[in-house]
Amino acid sequence: MENRHSISEIISKFVGNVKTPTVTPMRILLLDDDRSFGEIFRRTGEKKGLKVTVCDSVDTLCMHMNCPYDVAIIDYDLGSVTGTEIVKYLAHRAWKIPFVLISQSELPEAEPLPAAGCRFLNKDLGVPELINAIFAAGSSERTNARSQSTLRSGSKGSRP
Repeated sequence: MENRHSISEIISKFVGNVKTPTVTPMRILLLDDDRSFGEIFRRTGEKKGLKVTVCDSVDTLCMHMNCPYDVAIIDYDLGSVTGTEIVKYLAHRAWKIPFVLISQSELPEAEPLPAAGCRFLNKDLGVPELINAIFAAGSSERTNARSQSTLRSGSKGSRP
């Protein structure tokens, strides 16, 4: 009887064990004083493969300021401070990530979005749709950041 080997066994003899690359889950920061919304958002995001950090106050946000995030989602109405003030502060501290302001109500017309690339989404969309929109924003930003990093490092690649 002939001893047969699988194709992976044969290939691994020549090239060693090849591991498939892992993709880092998108890291999302949510600042919202509504704890039940934050918990629903976290659970729904984690089911979709996202890593979600929920802060329910500015004090809690301060504890997570040095962690890397791909997208920051900030509730507009935080009581003593507005989400636009938080976004301005974080952008001033050189957070170069997309910001998404969310609210149960509409953004006041007199108040412009506080940073380049900032979006506004209404919570009435529902958590799954909010996550889909945020995931799309963060995915395109991560792709842009990776390609910019490749270009800065001098790697050859296709340029537009």
